[in-house]
Amino acid sequence: MIWAAAALFALGAALVIDGASKRVRPPSRRSAGELVISASVQGVAGAVVATAAALAAFLLTRWAAVTVVAAVVGALAPKAYVNARAARQRLARQEALAKVTDRLRTAVKAGTDLKEALVRAADAAPPVLAGEMAALRELIRLRGVKEALEALAELTDDPFLERFAMVLASAYQGGGRLGPLLGAVSDAASLQARTTHEIHARQTQLRISANLLGAVPLVLMLYLRAASPNFLRSYNTVQGQLVMLVGFGLVAAAWWIGRSLARVRA
Repeated sequence: MIWAAAALFALGAALVIDGASKRVRPPSRRSAGELVISASVQGVAGAVVATAAALAAFLLTRWAAVTVVAAVVGALAPKAYVNARAARQRLARQEALAKVTDRLRTAVKAGTDLKEALVRAADAAPPVLAGEMAALRELIRLRGVKEALEALAELTDDPFLERFAMVLASAYQGGGRLGPLLGAVSDAASLQARTTHEIHARQTQLRISANLLGAVPLVLMLYLRAASPNFLRSYNTVQGQLVMLVGFGLVAAAWWIGRSLARVRA
């Protein structure tokens, strides 16, 4: 059937675009099996959403160009959702680490030794860090402070938590004054969390603007299609569909530029 062929073509185009847009990422400490499973789940979700979106778009408009656009958007939607959720999680972890560090500083300045301060911080850790802090508390009980911090740095995938654990382990081993060090680390973590929050807020504004820029033409076309079909009759031909596809390509280019501006890092 025509709609099935259009959906498969659009899905293939979406997968090609997705593959071409992959970026080099820092190595993860997850196993190869976990990475394959995660990529497979995202791929399956993208294929399902792309097929459903393409089918809905074709049944609604009978336009191949809109079908292609719907399939591409549907294929990229699960990955975009996962990336946005990961960004929010990273920000939450930075803010939580700043709170934990501040509590450690307060406890050490009050005369509590680092071991007891870490145990107390683990007991009151924010939910996003509860797992790592609970593991740290258990490691302290089994191995001691320095070895526990080094083990935490090896186990975690969070670069912020890794640096925190390594700096604290080195300072503890060197026997230096932990109060000033924790104060500096706490101030740096709080500043970094605030800066990241502000950057994310500005990036969100840019992403919303780019999404609106990309969505308005499509919504307008759908509205005109429903309200005045004769007005868009010329687009029912093959040439009209090619012109529409070129127009959507220009809109997609503008959308991509807007999203690229939102990805600029400080």
